[in-house]
Amino acid sequence: MKNSDEAPRSAIDELQSMAVFNQVIESGSFSKAATKLNIAKSSVSKRISSLEKKLNVILIQRSTRQLTITDEGWSLYKHSQRIMLELEQARNLAWQLSEIPQGTLRVSAPPLFGRSQIAHLLPRFQDLYPEVTIEFYLTEKYSEIIAEGFDISLRMGELPDSGLVMQRLCHVEAVCCASPNYLEKNGTPKALTDLAHHDCIVWRTDDSQEADIWMLQRDHQTEKVRVKSKVITNDHSAIKSILLNDGGISILPSYIATDEINNGELIAVLTHYDPLSFPISILYPQRENVPAKTRAFVAFLKENIL
Repeated sequence: MKNSDEAPRSAIDELQSMAVFNQVIESGSFSKAATKLNIAKSSVSKRISSLEKKLNVILIQRSTRQLTITDEGWSLYKHSQRIMLELEQARNLAWQLSEIPQGTLRVSAPPLFGRSQIAHLLPRFQDLYPEVTIEFYLTEKYSEIIAEGFDISLRMGELPDSGLVMQRLCHVEAVCCASPNYLEKNGTPKALTDLAHHDCIVWRTDDSQEADIWMLQRDHQTEKVRVKSKVITNDHSAIKSILLNDGGISILPSYIATDEINNGELIAVLTHYDPLSFPISILYPQRENVPAKTRAFVAFLKENIL
């Protein structure tokens, strides 16, 4: 019994032999066919003999002066032309799929980053690539990209080695802040350790560990503190709403806190520490034969984000 790999190999071998046979017919000789195909004349002869043996018919009568195509040979040539045409059409389709962005692109991203930094860009991407349909999912979950069928996943922070292709998209700065009323009532922290005595709003994803341990750097030294978790949530927009209503201190991505800090609704604290920065990474499954839709979206994000 043939193993599972032998049947596809046999079919491919027959197609290759048929292509050689067609070239012999169209060229009028083994040597001219060999030149056209850029293979040895002996390889052409072996291919024809193999095909004849497989089909159990004589396709070409050989002589020193000429080739004579048998009736069986002409019949095969006539029908194989259609097969070769369909094969060429399949090649062209495969090329289009690999070179022209099209089809469904499934993307996952953190909710806040996706809403504020990516969603408004999608119409522009689709103007550029109208054949691409985007399925855009917002989740803090570190998705199993292959298992869940995602083409691209955007993730924040340092990531474990997953075997996926990872490219840095950008870095997002973050700021520790609170409302003026909260700070007037509870005091303004002067050092990171002071946060242990404040009401802190903690951002935590489903798979994050020790999210209540906050770290900052100053003078090339890392300081850390375990904060008192007044509220724990996986949504930065919820955290901002809590801060604006005098609920405590937290760390927010600067791109959603800048306006409120500029107009005085929030006040940045601990600014004598080095600015916080978190990487945003693009993850996708394979390094080779990356679909055109994936390549196009990655390039588009790199040109347009932040």
